[in-house]
Amino acid sequence: MPRPQNWKTLPGPSRLSGILAHLRQAPRLNLAPNLKSLKIALAMRDDHFGARHFVKEDLPRIRYANPDLSIRVDRKRNRADEPLPSELVLEFDDGRIEKFSTEKLWSSDILIRVLDIAGGSFWPSWKAAREQQGLPPLDRPEPKAPIKVVQTSLFRKRAQKQEKPADDTAYLVELGVNMNKTGAARILP
Repeated sequence: MPRPQNWKTLPGPSRLSGILAHLRQAPRLNLAPNLKSLKIALAMRDDHFGARHFVKEDLPRIRYANPDLSIRVDRKRNRADEPLPSELVLEFDDGRIEKFSTEKLWSSDILIRVLDIAGGSFWPSWKAAREQQGLPPLDRPEPKAPIKVVQTSLFRKRAQKQEKPADDTAYLVELGVNMNKTGAARILP
């Protein structure tokens, strides 16, 4: 098949190739073959941020490397009157159970604990190589850029004026806002 005329301007990698690159990134998270199941309990929202990030970012990598592992995520509604504990439970074939709390832990710290308990044969050598380089066992996730707040012209005009009338309606009329209209039509010319 001949190359298209604009072959140098073809789009970059697909979304699928980006997902596969994330799933295959080093270290590959092969867990011990005698690990039977992994269970994590966390709040549905407003709490357990590290555990939620672990479920979103690291659990798919664990699933990809360990397709036969039984993984269960229990998202529970948290109420203000009683705190909801967040914990991760690892169960082995011989009946041994390892539990630890994931509260106030970064997702990378949770992953390090899982690998310390049930990491495959790669984990000790990976950890030693990173320690020899002076690096932590796993890199912490980069925080996202803060949200930029955009001010509308109405708020800029208000900020430029040092004094504000006591009545907001009078101030809006002073800025040229039509108080007889509602919604966006009130501000639009």
